[in-house]
Amino acid sequence: MIEVLQQLSRPRLVLAVIVVLCAARALLDGRVTAGEWGAVTGAAMWWTSGGANGVTKAGGRCDGRIGPDPDRHGRAVCHLVARVAVLGPVMTLQDINDFSRLEDAIVAILKTAVAGLSPAVHVLTAADLAGVAEQRQRVPALHVISQGFSPAPEPDPRLLRLTHTWYVVAAVSNVATQRAGHAARRAAGPLLALAMGALLGERLPGTTRPLAAVRAPAGAYSAGYFYLPSAWQAESVFRKPTTP
Repeated sequence: MIEVLQQLSRPRLVLAVIVVLCAARALLDGRVTAGEWGAVTGAAMWWTSGGANGVTKAGGRCDGRIGPDPDRHGRAVCHLVARVAVLGPVMTLQDINDFSRLEDAIVAILKTAVAGLSPAVHVLTAADLAGVAEQRQRVPALHVISQGFSPAPEPDPRLLRLTHTWYVVAAVSNVATQRAGHAARRAAGPLLALAMGALLGERLPGTTRPLAAVRAPAGAYSAGYFYLPSAWQAESVFRKPTTP
């Protein structure tokens, strides 16, 4: 009995259990994918069973001593643990269900991407554009326009798996070439590329997977303005709140 208790109280086993529990909570909250959960759980079990000879932390980074390439394998274990432990602020069910926050996250990513550009690039939402005449709009700009969400089949009646779609549109003007719009198109391309590069692979808080680019409408030219859109989707899981 004492030997069993000693085995159960091993530091590696205790740490592995904590990691697995954190990973399970993150999976339920939609902050990691099932594949990431499996990778973290598998790494924790392997480490506990003696597959690693030890992982130490020194100088603010993880150093491993595992197998023929200790540095590479040690960092792999450390990073898997960090992926579960350092997931940003812990989100409540109310936070996750409030998917209006997702647009705020997209806006924040784009503002960071265009910070310091000259001329200044504005990041605007549908609320910012409401009631603004086309000729009085601020350009160059990136417009973030929600296209709503669609539910996907989900066997659990207490859950809604939602796919959200946004258009991120590069808006530019060139009054001197209103007839052909050539210069406007040339200006919109690099701006949209900058936005797409910033969003690609980003995971919004409370979503189950990174943003994915999907089919977008063609660009449109109007009265000296050119609008070049991209389309993005993210998935979140809406959960029925439990009553006390």
